[in-house]
Amino acid sequence: MVCAACRLMITAPSWRVAVAGTHRHVFANPLGHVFEIGCFAAAPGCAAIGSATSDFSWFPGTLWQAAVCVACGRHLGWRYVQSDGGTFFGLILNRLHQMPENLA
Repeated sequence: MVCAACRLMITAPSWRVAVAGTHRHVFANPLGHVFEIGCFAAAPGCAAIGSATSDFSWFPGTLWQAAVCVACGRHLGWRYVQSDGGTFFGLILNRLHQMPENLA
């Protein structure tokens, strides 16, 4: 799966994970912006920026940081750190494009 803005490889369908029982979630932030996100175990094309915080976390017991494309800097979602130290990414699905299988 690639960044919709610059086409850098961000993550792969095989890295999808279920968090709180499902891969896809729809959340609104405190400003009312609605995001459909997918959870992924890894996103090597993302960089986590800023200090981790629990403020307004959509997943109880987690800290989050913004996640941006390492090539173009577009905000792609969030990196979450669980209380056991595990991590996952919640990526905004309409900011990613699926690569055709013959190019993957």
